[in-house]
Amino acid sequence: MLTRAELKQRAKDSMSAASTHPVLITLVFILVVFAASGVLSFISTIITSAIGITTSIATMDSEIPAFGAMFAVLPISIIVSILSFGISCVLQTGYTSYTLKTIRRQDSGLEELFAFFKACVKLFGLYFFVQLFIMLWTCL
Repeated sequence: MLTRAELKQRAKDSMSAASTHPVLITLVFILVVFAASGVLSFISTIITSAIGITTSIATMDSEIPAFGAMFAVLPISIIVSILSFGISCVLQTGYTSYTLKTIRRQDSGLEELFAFFKACVKLFGLYFFVQLFIMLWTCL
């Protein structure tokens, strides 16, 4: 069995042997996920605000409240959530692949972070069902 010092030395050796430093990859990963989430949230806010303003102007003259505005905004929020979840799934898989290749001392770089966009639909399904089963098991 390895001691703590040996494990620590192996980790340091793996990090120093990486062609692209793991801290840089982690920083890029965090920035891309936050930027994508922020852009999608900003677009969603602009669209929902425009729908809300249009609906409130249209209902000023009538006495009927604008219940339709809620149903117009809901699909936009769902689409933004799905896109954000999908981007996070793909990038998380790429980051996991990068760290595993770094530990195994295989050649890896920044392109590994974005390498799984071709399997976006499969990854989305995988992460969706993982989250679904976790939620269902916590209900027991």
